[in-house]
Amino acid sequence: MAALAVLALVATGCGGDSAEPVPTTTTTAAGISTTTTVAAEPADVFVYFLDTDAQLVTAGRTVTGDDPAEAALEALLAGPEGIETDLGFASAIPAGTELLGLETTGGVSTVDLSAGFESGGGSASMLGRVAQVVYTLTQFDGVDAVRFQLDGRPVESIGGEGVI
Repeated sequence: MAALAVLALVATGCGGDSAEPVPTTTTTAAGISTTTTVAAEPADVFVYFLDTDAQLVTAGRTVTGDDPAEAALEALLAGPEGIETDLGFASAIPAGTELLGLETTGGVSTVDLSAGFESGGGSASMLGRVAQVVYTLTQFDGVDAVRFQLDGRPVESIGGEGVI
């Protein structure tokens, strides 16, 4: 019963980013511009990590920003935190990997990550990190597939193992 309570806590959101103000500019017909600051609405998302058996596990997070998918990826790249690490959640994504861009068109999200994404690890690690990104992005409506870019260049395989 205690294990179920812990899992429920993780699934419902163990992250807690506070809303950050987002400046918006409005220009009137007379050409007068005003800037107001509006707090971004928090969104509940899932990020996917690996457990001690290298199986995907879901962690709930509350993120802020204009794009919940981008915020979810940033949370994923930051790695597990708090109770997630206590439960043994880990990430196959190398530390220091940066999100350089994200665009979704026609049901396909193209994610641009820094080249460090493909460094180190074997084929199991490569498959794990690709799965973490794919599952994190495909939770969003309208995302059916994921394409990868590394440092702005499209890739068809990742790492020396050639994970397609």
